[in-house]
Amino acid sequence: MTSIEMLPPTKRDRLKKQAKLEVKKKLREALPILTRNEIRRVRLPYHEALLLELEEDGYTSSAEFLKQLIQYQEDMRREHGPDSVVSSRPRLLDCRKELDRLYSGLKTAEGAHYIDNIGAECDELIKLGVMFALGLQDWWWLGEQLLIQAVNVSSSFQKDGGRREAINRYIFGKFILENLLDPDRAKEELIAARQLSTGKPWTAKKEIGYKQDTVLIESCILLYKALLAEAKEVMKYDPLKAARICAIARKRANDACDRHGEAEALMIQGLCEMEAGDASAAVESFLKVLIFHTKAGRLNGICEARIHIALAFLKIGKFSDTLSHLEALLKFAEENNLHYYVAQALRFLGEYYLNQGMPNIATPLLIKALNIFHEIEDLLNREQARNLAAISAGQELIQKYTELILKCGKEGLKGHAHVLKLVRWKDIRELFWTEGEESSSGSRSVESFEQSLTTLSEQQFLNWEPDDGEYEEVGEEFATELEMIKEVTSDDELDY
Repeated sequence: MTSIEMLPPTKRDRLKKQAKLEVKKKLREALPILTRNEIRRVRLPYHEALLLELEEDGYTSSAEFLKQLIQYQEDMRREHGPDSVVSSRPRLLDCRKELDRLYSGLKTAEGAHYIDNIGAECDELIKLGVMFALGLQDWWWLGEQLLIQAVNVSSSFQKDGGRREAINRYIFGKFILENLLDPDRAKEELIAARQLSTGKPWTAKKEIGYKQDTVLIESCILLYKALLAEAKEVMKYDPLKAARICAIARKRANDACDRHGEAEALMIQGLCEMEAGDASAAVESFLKVLIFHTKAGRLNGICEARIHIALAFLKIGKFSDTLSHLEALLKFAEENNLHYYVAQALRFLGEYYLNQGMPNIATPLLIKALNIFHEIEDLLNREQARNLAAISAGQELIQKYTELILKCGKEGLKGHAHVLKLVRWKDIRELFWTEGEESSSGSRSVESFEQSLTTLSEQQFLNWEPDDGEYEEVGEEFATELEMIKEVTSDDELDY
């Protein structure tokens, strides 16, 4: 075969040109054939191209709804300002993936509507709503609008006996309660879902995508949680009304066969009754809580119930019952190695004995509680136990301290000696009750308390010496008098 380079120049150029044309033809044939819509999606802003396609294809409702969603987000961004969390979220008109999902889903839903298949329309809308509402927080606002639309459409469709409406309202209520944290709005949807699903075996497993109990049970569980959240707010200004709300919440938990929910509702009901001053009713509520937790074997629940029972008995003046429940709490917590509740039991026992005027019993209990709280790093309760232990230790020595103050008024060297003891106690915490007397149980408790504080914080008690010029006003006369006091105290025991 003759090489192309050996051909005459004219023929050679003609062949090269022909080869280039064939290559260009093959490349053109390999290119995809773009439709008008695809070209428009490249040339125009993506959301505008989709809106035009929907309108041209006759899906005017979908186009209008998509336009409203885009405008809704833009209005929110403008309202909250450029530096807000709302403005930091992705814009719908810039997110092709989300726009494609909306385009496809809304188009399918409207198509089903045109052929009078309202059930399929509801299914498509709830599918879209769940996709965004139970997904990333950035798109919760979009999921909320889609769920509202799904509920509105399903509420007018009763050919399925209200199944879709019940499921949609349950999902919407779940979203409002768990994501938006708005129990008042959620309660309305969940009540409607409960009423529609009573006696029905409907579930939302297909719509939500994971295992679910019946809509009735799931709605009741969420409903009692919403009611308890409402009760906690109402308790701040109307505890009796809050207690009534808790009673309803307990019924809803019972409808769902949720014993833990019943116990929780009874616990909050008892707290409301305590707040309202009805401690006797609170005792009954807390005793029922104790029974629930005992049957279920919930150790922490048993301890919490006993604490509240003891406090309720204390409020109505049944001190022996208070003491018995606190002692039972301490024994139970020790047997089950519940260190937090051991410390709580010791703390409340110490507080009980302190209020009964027995600080000599209270102080050791409070010191033990203080040490346990420190070991488990519960700082808040540690400080509360520390304060109570300090009060109790002070109560043990208050009589001796009062006697010391009275003795400071004596004339002569003995009076000055007592003043010196008082000053040294105030300045460098030199114990005023050990000199000239045997250590009592009260002084030993105080010493133990101070040792615990020293262990917890090396700088709690600072041992300092006064500066040379700190007592300059005293002068040489007082210094001489101090020497005389030392001579007297070394020879004769001071009279206390």
